[in-house]
Amino acid sequence: MGNSSYPEPWENILAAATISIFSAPSLILYILIVQVLIQNPRVFSKNPYYTLLSSLAVSDTTMLILYLFYAVPCTLARCHIFGAGFDVAIGVVFNTAYFAGISCIALIAINRYWAVCRFINYDRTFSRRNVKILICFAWTAGGVSGAFQAFPCCHLRYSFTAYSWLYDMTQFGNAYYVWLDRGLNLAVFAILAICYTAILYARFGSSTQAYLSCNQQSRRKFAERSLALQFGIIVLVLFVAGLSFTIIPELSQNHWLMLLVLNFLENASP
Repeated sequence: MGNSSYPEPWENILAAATISIFSAPSLILYILIVQVLIQNPRVFSKNPYYTLLSSLAVSDTTMLILYLFYAVPCTLARCHIFGAGFDVAIGVVFNTAYFAGISCIALIAINRYWAVCRFINYDRTFSRRNVKILICFAWTAGGVSGAFQAFPCCHLRYSFTAYSWLYDMTQFGNAYYVWLDRGLNLAVFAILAICYTAILYARFGSSTQAYLSCNQQSRRKFAERSLALQFGIIVLVLFVAGLSFTIIPELSQNHWLMLLVLNFLENASP
């Protein structure tokens, strides 16, 4: 990058192409997943995992659409193509989808823990009614978080220099809100770590083994562990995407962190 605070044109083109290359296939995949789930409700409605996964797919699809059809044009034009007011509205939608998504991730992790480690209580705990309540909670949490970004002191804006949505730290509200954001992300990460540690080490308890026959045990173990592994891979992919599109751009805006990185690189170089 040159001496200017703005990227060079070729860097914008490269960034837009990279976003498109990663977003378009992911968007198509998510649309296909949602389509399959909708077209086969009897098959997938038997397990609440798929209902929660559908909610996560909707939130991720929303963010991918915003990246592909809003972030890419803004990056190429080096401006907010529909004006500042529209960009604020997009920030509200993005934050709503983002926080609904991480809420769904936490709920699915808990769901996998219950399915593998507490199977006897699984059907009662994750009944259709309870799952609907949990999904409403996730999207309500996302809506409340997104609504904060509509206030003049807490805007989330797309940065066509960092190629991601960042909090406008010139607004005093974001100085506090960013810690809420980080706290919620850490809480979700802790839930994932606790649930998957329990899944890996506890797995099916003795009470579950007594409840099921040998054949049922084998089939149930294989099915639930496979879904737990599937979701673990999904979370890993989302984490890498989060590093690429959200976490790294945000950290790169931190003046003191960048000074530490530069100082480390200078001292490490021969």
